[in-house]
Amino acid sequence: MAVWLQVVLVLGILGGTALALVAFQRSLARPGGRRGHGGIHDAMGNLVDVFEPARARADRELRQHHDAGPVSRIPDDEDDDPMVLLTHPDGSPRAARVRRSR
Repeated sequence: MAVWLQVVLVLGILGGTALALVAFQRSLARPGGRRGHGGIHDAMGNLVDVFEPARARADRELRQHHDAGPVSRIPDDEDDDPMVLLTHPDGSPRAARVRRSR
């Protein structure tokens, strides 16, 4: 095989690998991109539990706090409230309704 063909083959393999790495990194950069990688994402997690238990507990608490849903109001409270915040289905604010005091 000619030397130039070997060079082209090696450069093609290296270029393909670099392109795959860039594409994979972009998928990790999206919101929630690292959540689906489970054990790969936190391969040294057990060592952190052993050597830094306070940090491991704090990381778990922060992860639970981040994953928690929005706080919802009790339906009984809405009747007495003079101001009501109307939201879109995704939870973002849409409008505020202010009732005059009686």
